[in-house]
Amino acid sequence: MMADDKRGLSGRAGTMVDDDTFWNMFDDFVFRLDATGCLSMINDAALAKLGYRREQALGRAFRHFVADGDVPLAERMFADKQQGRTRHTRYRLGIVGAQGQRFMAEVDSVALFADGRFDGILGIARDITERWRMEQRARAMEARQAARHAAMRALARGLKDAPDVSAKLACLCDTAARALALDAVRIWRMDDERRRLHCVQAWGEAEALPAVALGDAQSCLDSVEMQGVLAVDEAERDVVSALVPARAGSWLAAGVRVMGELMGLAIFARDGAGEWQADEIAFAGELADQVAHVLLAEQYRQAMADLQLAASVFRESPLAIMIVDASGRILRVNRAFTTITGYPAREAEGAMLDILDSGRQNEAFFRAQKEALSRDGVWQGELWSRRKSGETFPEWRSIVWVRDGAGRLRHQVISFADITDRKLAELQTQRLAHYDALTNLPNRTLFLDELSTAIEEAKAAGEGLAVVLCDIDEFKLVNEMFGHTVGDAVLQLVAGQLRATLGARHCVARLGGDEFALLLRGVRQLAAVERMIEEIQRAMQQAVAWQGSNMQLHVRIGISRFPEDAAEPEVLLRQASIALEGAQKAPRRYAFFAEEMRQRVRRRQRIRQALARALEQRQLELYYQPQVELANGHIVGVEALVRWHHPEQGLMNPGEFIEVAEASGLIVPLGAWVLEEACRQQAAWRRQGMNVRMAVNLSAVQLHDQGLPHYLGEVLRRHALEPGMLELELTESALMEDPDDCMAVLKRMKALGASLALDDFGTGYSSLAYLKRFDIDTLKIDRSFVRGLPSDDLDAAIAITIMAMAKTLNLRVLAEGVENAAQLKFLREFGCDEAQGYYFGRPASAAKITEMLRARQAPPLLA
Repeated sequence: MMADDKRGLSGRAGTMVDDDTFWNMFDDFVFRLDATGCLSMINDAALAKLGYRREQALGRAFRHFVADGDVPLAERMFADKQQGRTRHTRYRLGIVGAQGQRFMAEVDSVALFADGRFDGILGIARDITERWRMEQRARAMEARQAARHAAMRALARGLKDAPDVSAKLACLCDTAARALALDAVRIWRMDDERRRLHCVQAWGEAEALPAVALGDAQSCLDSVEMQGVLAVDEAERDVVSALVPARAGSWLAAGVRVMGELMGLAIFARDGAGEWQADEIAFAGELADQVAHVLLAEQYRQAMADLQLAASVFRESPLAIMIVDASGRILRVNRAFTTITGYPAREAEGAMLDILDSGRQNEAFFRAQKEALSRDGVWQGELWSRRKSGETFPEWRSIVWVRDGAGRLRHQVISFADITDRKLAELQTQRLAHYDALTNLPNRTLFLDELSTAIEEAKAAGEGLAVVLCDIDEFKLVNEMFGHTVGDAVLQLVAGQLRATLGARHCVARLGGDEFALLLRGVRQLAAVERMIEEIQRAMQQAVAWQGSNMQLHVRIGISRFPEDAAEPEVLLRQASIALEGAQKAPRRYAFFAEEMRQRVRRRQRIRQALARALEQRQLELYYQPQVELANGHIVGVEALVRWHHPEQGLMNPGEFIEVAEASGLIVPLGAWVLEEACRQQAAWRRQGMNVRMAVNLSAVQLHDQGLPHYLGEVLRRHALEPGMLELELTESALMEDPDDCMAVLKRMKALGASLALDDFGTGYSSLAYLKRFDIDTLKIDRSFVRGLPSDDLDAAIAITIMAMAKTLNLRVLAEGVENAAQLKFLREFGCDEAQGYYFGRPASAAKITEMLRARQAPPLLA
């Protein structure tokens, strides 16, 4: 099935892959990597953006163009296609230009195959740097906004519990410091004569602060008067003079307004320099407003009579203010009240307070409000009111109770501000944080919230639900054929089709790219889930008409279920993702999560953990396969091959754990052990008069270890070995991952006297240039070319070519995988120097190889 898919994909793409003229029509980056991961084609748009000439770019390994932090991802994506695990992927990748400029790209790549073999990758990358930066900023803003909301909720509780104004201001300072990561907070208040500023609260200060003459702070006060919140840095220290700590590198100065008049400043300072974000500045302004509310409440308590006489303050305040009697009748309102509510003073004064009641607060709300006023004499909070027009609006309200000498309630002073704009901004921020901009569907965050709620509801009702992940097969072809604008339109059509098919009860979300997540409620039976999945598939198979073309869409689907599979949202989503991978080969293109899927993942984790223990507990052993000189049949070398005596699974070949070792980094200590043990055994044979060459394999990870040459030198000295009798085997793919790094390591090892063999020659890059560059001593013909000898004409031609080339370059040739006499005869006739394979002997323990070396018996056909 997979082979058919590979041939089909090559057939579709093959006619255009190497057509430079065609790809130069694209504005996006178009490139091709050959089977070794080197750039073999790149369009003009990519060259112009990256700043390369075509001759500079072609031939370079793909990792050269990838930002360091994203190299592992790029390598994994390449390896997945190279090894047939995936055909098409979309992912984000940091790209580096010739001058070090960086871009964030969305990369679509598809594996190419020729005659059933992996032939490289064709990719298209779109520069999404600005969109990525916007997403980063949106996520950062979301996190900060959530922290701000939490801080404000905590502040409300703290203000309620604080016994006096000093404690309330301390609570405010502490909230500001934590929410804005501050090193100091100062709250300055003007004295009654407006001559000095006194520090009424200082957080993060060791000593009390002296008063500051108003004239020394006038520049700052004037700026705050105009801007509301002033952001300054070290270069502008003279603007704020003594108001900020000497150690501060950047700070905000926010105006504290009481009844519309600037009565002080809130200083928010950080020791280090840095730019303040817009939401931080806005939040500082809100905190300054809270300071104003605290000070205002204190003024109400201390001098309510004076405040009631301060008509100018009352009249000009930007806050709507009402004086209400004990029965709830409005006595006085200011102009801001009329501006906000639409009620003229003549209509409002004398009316009951409930003319503003929106009906959106219940009795419990007003009961809690009254309890707080009875206890504290003050209440602050958010509620919804109604304008004269009937329109409701959100407001931030402060209520202060004024009592007479006997403690009886006399008046209420109510002030409020219309916070509609702030609410709209919060809603927009929330929407950006929770909805996909292209399809208007919930994003991953909101989907998980919906899923969490649905799980609780299902538990209570005894129902089941299903989490479904689906992606569009070969969606990349839509973008390639019609462009990304059409691709986006198709995604919008798919989103609408999914919503129409599932109805309002179920949830549809877009997780990114062409991947959609579905939440199916009220489905407990497996058959019910299958019916809905098949209905989705039928809906998606309907042709989509676009500019005269009909596009047939097919989806691949993975499903997990509650409560059968898991009860946690993240786990269910992860299980559906695992099932989605399994759906690739499923006959009906959908798959339910099964425990064995997860077991495969867990098996790799167990192997990694067990391998770490194996290195400590000496569970590893080296086997050796003879390498025979074809001229005389003598064993002239052995290749060291690691085996693992697993305590539960028995003897394990390297194919079962080397990949895990490389992915986890354990290949470095494992490779060091193999090198040490192989040299120890070689020294033991030498002491017994048996001097044979030892071949040791090196992984790509080891070739990037700058400490490897030093370690090799120590091992050779420790066992008193001739360096020339140690041969280090390298693969073509390992060399080409980062040729410059490899060159530095290999030069140092060659300087020690070690010889180098190129393993699996002919299966990868196979360049004469790098044979010379890396100073290779031996070429190993890959077993895939030996297997068909002598009958397969292509294998024979490749083998003959390699042997002839090696003779020209004065390189030794060793053929792998020799299993019969016909192969042996062919190799001898065309000048192969050495061979290894089952014909001469399987990999065996050191003891068995020792017996063979002592006997010095040649195989029958070489005797």
